[in-house]
Amino acid sequence: MTLDLASVSDVISIRQASRETAVQLGFCELEQTRLVTAVSEIAMLLYENGYTASLTIQEQLTNTNEGITLAFHTISPDLPDFWSLVRKEPDTVEQNIAANKLKRLVDEFEVTTDGQKGVSIVLTKWKNP
Repeated sequence: MTLDLASVSDVISIRQASRETAVQLGFCELEQTRLVTAVSEIAMLLYENGYTASLTIQEQLTNTNEGITLAFHTISPDLPDFWSLVRKEPDTVEQNIAANKLKRLVDEFEVTTDGQKGVSIVLTKWKNP
């Protein structure tokens, strides 16, 4: 499933779709909340700073576990360092606190820049057995 992020209503749709997918996969309420919080924070950061993006939601299956991967892809290649959006002050203790809080909500968190094509922010949450 792919959703666009260009308005506040898109942020709401992203939250709902993320939660619905987590519910379908059998995530407990706590894990659903963590996942949706992380997705919401990123969606709002992008939206509030004027960036459009798409979000792809995919189920992940391994031999031992199942999970969900949510991948934001910005359409604009001029997105600055993603962590500069997380923090309001450059290179401060607050930056580390905000980054760590965001990373603790999910099991895997990766931010990559693809030159002129934009930035990808990929979150993965595995279902606790």
